[in-house]
Amino acid sequence: YGGLDDTPSTVLVTGAAGGVGSLAVQLLAARGHTVIASSSRAAEEEAYLMRLGASRVVGRLEAPSKPLDRVRFDYAVDCVGGDPLAHCLSRCGARGAVAACGNAASGDLRTTVFPFILRGVRLLGVDSVNPPAEERNAVWERLDRDLDRDLLEATTTTIPLADVPRVADDILEGRVR
Repeated sequence: YGGLDDTPSTVLVTGAAGGVGSLAVQLLAARGHTVIASSSRAAEEEAYLMRLGASRVVGRLEAPSKPLDRVRFDYAVDCVGGDPLAHCLSRCGARGAVAACGNAASGDLRTTVFPFILRGVRLLGVDSVNPPAEERNAVWERLDRDLDRDLLEATTTTIPLADVPRVADDILEGRVR
């Protein structure tokens, strides 16, 4: 009853076409997990997400219709927060976990205790600010070892500093990787 291990599982990644989501899709798929990638730009990002290793691509997740809905996955990485995070909790399997690492949709979480007390779902926060140096170093070493450099290249766009004002709206709207 711990975290995600190497036992093949189905994992949902929200905000999958974004920076953190893209890395999560790639890393999870490389470790043998079945990845469901959720993106508000699913139609235009499907080929990209499939190349990263997603098994299936779905659109943006709305608020759950019920506080505890039909199980669709074992674990989730939520990069957007708000209603998609509540959706993750309502559909996560028994004794699963949802890692919350974003709030682009909202910082609010409207849900009930049912996923926690009836399925034993765990909500895990991701501390990207205060982990000790040894933990940070371990993460960087793991990324260095496990990320496919060719796929990593596809997740980024280099923009000269002088061009940032010209492309700022595209960056804020998520149209630039």
